[in-house]
Amino acid sequence: MREAPLTLETTGDILHLVLNDPPRNTMNRRFFDALGRIVSSELPGIEADGMVVHGRDRHFSSGADLEELTTGLRQTGTTAPTEAMEALRRSTMDMQALSALPFPVVAAVSGCCFGSALELAMACHYRIAASNAVLASPESTFGLMPGCGQTVRLPRAVGVGPAIELILSGRSLPAEQARQLGMVDRVVDKADLLRVAEDRVRALNRVGGRR
Repeated sequence: MREAPLTLETTGDILHLVLNDPPRNTMNRRFFDALGRIVSSELPGIEADGMVVHGRDRHFSSGADLEELTTGLRQTGTTAPTEAMEALRRSTMDMQALSALPFPVVAAVSGCCFGSALELAMACHYRIAASNAVLASPESTFGLMPGCGQTVRLPRAVGVGPAIELILSGRSLPAEQARQLGMVDRVVDKADLLRVAEDRVRALNRVGGRR
């Protein structure tokens, strides 16, 4: 039996939402179905100091399964394009639900964080990156645009001009450049990433829940 591509785990009073399909932790249809189930059925009403979102092993995530997505959008003579757009709408609502959680949600980003994975990280209240992290919105290089709120969240974080350039160019940023631009809030050593993220959850919880 295949493991769940997204798991909800606990460490004391802190939840861990773990992208669980290493090495790339690809965000495919199974992933988004699991995200929808967790944010709609498991997280509402749960008691916790907060939550850390991170990938299993080296990478946060390489992003959406582009072959699966583009195949669904480009098929003709079927309902597939309509179904793909509906799936995109549901994913957008699920990320908005993540942003609306009443406790702090901290993204702990290591390795690659591309496309939909960056959208997931931007939906969190605070972002900590390991020094090995690389972040990008490469959808335009595949003839697509970010579809889960990135065109709103990224300009809020880095400004309209830089956000447009990043989205249209698809260029990647190492962790420190992402911090300087405002895409992430802090950069730490990979070995310290989860500990620092949990500490940030506790600190945000003490001052009222969110950054």
